[in-house]
Amino acid sequence: MPSMNLELRASIATLAALEALSLMAKKAGVEPNVIMDAIVADPEGRTARYFSDLVLIAMREVPKLLAA
Repeated sequence: MPSMNLELRASIATLAALEALSLMAKKAGVEPNVIMDAIVADPEGRTARYFSDLVLIAMREVPKLLAA
């Protein structure tokens, strides 16, 4: 995303993180804060890695959607 300014990139990252938390919480049948607590408690754990993967995928896809 080199052509995007920092503020836009930060906004996309924030939205991607919130969407990932929401998706993971819905799938697990819990509130998003439960997912966030698991990520904070074990930043190297499976939940944190899955969350990171979802955010990175969104960070790659959103600019493509904006450009379309």
